[in-house]
Amino acid sequence: MAANSFIYIEILLAIIYFLYLICKLPIFRNIIHLFLNIHRIHDLCAKGLIPVLDHTAKQGSVLDLQDVFQRLTFDTTCKMVTGYDPECLSLDFPHVPFSEALDQAEEAIFWRHILPESALKFQRWLGFGTEKKLSQAWKILDQVIGKYISMKKEDLKNGTNSIKNDDSEGSDLLTSYINHNQGDEKTGFMKINNEDKFLRDTILNLMIAGRDTTSSALTWFIWLVTSHPVVLNKIREELTSADELKADDEEAQKKFRLFKVYKVIDADKKRSSQAKDEEELNESR
Repeated sequence: MAANSFIYIEILLAIIYFLYLICKLPIFRNIIHLFLNIHRIHDLCAKGLIPVLDHTAKQGSVLDLQDVFQRLTFDTTCKMVTGYDPECLSLDFPHVPFSEALDQAEEAIFWRHILPESALKFQRWLGFGTEKKLSQAWKILDQVIGKYISMKKEDLKNGTNSIKNDDSEGSDLLTSYINHNQGDEKTGFMKINNEDKFLRDTILNLMIAGRDTTSSALTWFIWLVTSHPVVLNKIREELTSADELKADDEEAQKKFRLFKVYKVIDADKKRSSQAKDEEELNESR
């Protein structure tokens, strides 16, 4: 038992040291700093989302929130990853070939899990079906991402863009990868490959992760809130009261203080999660 405990301690220390080395690298500090820049999301919402919602409310027209959230998250992810704003979310709702290509590629990949390999090879050989859509989608994705990479390298070459430690517009993930491709000079640890193929694959993965997951979560959240009027009214009351509170208000200090984390399940008591919980379940939960 003592030997096993000693091995576990060594593994834990190795993991801690590995995380320490990662946090020392400038590129990882820039990545963490990048995704904590709330003002980027705030600015994109102020310039894109709010005008669209105001215009729709004044016109009294129907709005596809899933499409709106996909455009918003696409703009946000593209801004943080590449440093460029495609401005997909605007009043005219422009056509976005990149987003459409992503949808076609994801659909084709889904069918690859259903159709037999022989059918997929037959589609690729004759050039039709989902395999043809996937091939066309890859061309669009490579073209758009390649354009962003070329623009970024040209900006860095001309000195018009550089990675900074503040909240500047030049702080983006693509710039971090390109500028830190030589790795850490002191440790030689974690050298970043800045070849175009590596950059394209990395950008594509981040764009897919940032667009689909967040937009789906936002869409479901709005649907759940609108399905529970009691919760919706409480949220409105909280927002209204927050506007009325002052910074030096004693009531505000009470609302902003920290509370102990509520234990949903007591460690000493195990009870059924069916009959009793169903009786106590309410819309707020």
